[in-house]
Amino acid sequence: MWFARRVAHLKSIEHNDYWYNRVKKLLCDKGIENVELLYVPLEEKDKGQPEYVRAAAEMPKASLDFVLVDGRLRDQCTEVALQLLKPGGMLIIDDAARYIQHPYCCPQSVAAQNGPPSQLWAKIATELEALGAKVIWTSDGVTATVFYIMPAGSV
Repeated sequence: MWFARRVAHLKSIEHNDYWYNRVKKLLCDKGIENVELLYVPLEEKDKGQPEYVRAAAEMPKASLDFVLVDGRLRDQCTEVALQLLKPGGMLIIDDAARYIQHPYCCPQSVAAQNGPPSQLWAKIATELEALGAKVIWTSDGVTATVFYIMPAGSV
């Protein structure tokens, strides 16, 4: 709801049918009409990329001003998000402390795990560093969210 009130158009891909129906009802009750809400289950129908990830991967490259990754398959979704962002766009990864090295000492942090939890997260961290994005971490001491603001001539 917060983002929907601040942008011209928002596309949300949800994998949880309960959450999808709850958000759909809230949008309707509040009269918010600028959100394209998609329900895409996590199950794979064929080998390869899960439909949930593919739903985003099929969007035009460099077409989004911001992407918030806050669901399942975060590594795959983040990898796709980097392709979807416009130069100067913003990538937000919720609970990023679990996946990416950061200055905070949250209970489930990468530092506590001795490094990224997967090769894909290690690749993403390297790619984000190479892009030279401005990085802003925020934390409540339990979890941490990171904002990457891409350079205007990047991505």
